[in-house]
Amino acid sequence: MSLSSAKSQSMISINEYISKNETAKPASVAYLTNRCAALYTYISGLIVEKNKKLSDEYLLRAGKMSFEATEVLRAEYGNTLKEATKSSLNTIFKMIEFYKENAANNYAKTGEYILGGYMEKDTQLCKVIYEKF
Repeated sequence: MSLSSAKSQSMISINEYISKNETAKPASVAYLTNRCAALYTYISGLIVEKNKKLSDEYLLRAGKMSFEATEVLRAEYGNTLKEATKSSLNTIFKMIEFYKENAANNYAKTGEYILGGYMEKDTQLCKVIYEKF
């Protein structure tokens, strides 16, 4: 990755995260499921006017990923449902903001919000993660 693209990208790619972390650890599972929930939520909002049915499917996937993150926080860290939900949603909202920023930068460079950038690869990896649950 070039220095200029590193500066314009707010988050590391999911692929990079996976390469640096043990994905079976509860913290990694919570992070990855929150990350996919954020990406799916962002994509849903991006396409809602052009394809409501697909947008709804992305929202359902986001909900499932968020639920999985919440369950990990409850089971592994002893959070209450309220604590786990609040923590997961706060993380997801922050991640969505990073995705928005990165998508805007990608659009300015390429004319595409997701395609051609790390977010495209994140989408592919989230599909694999989603299918594991």
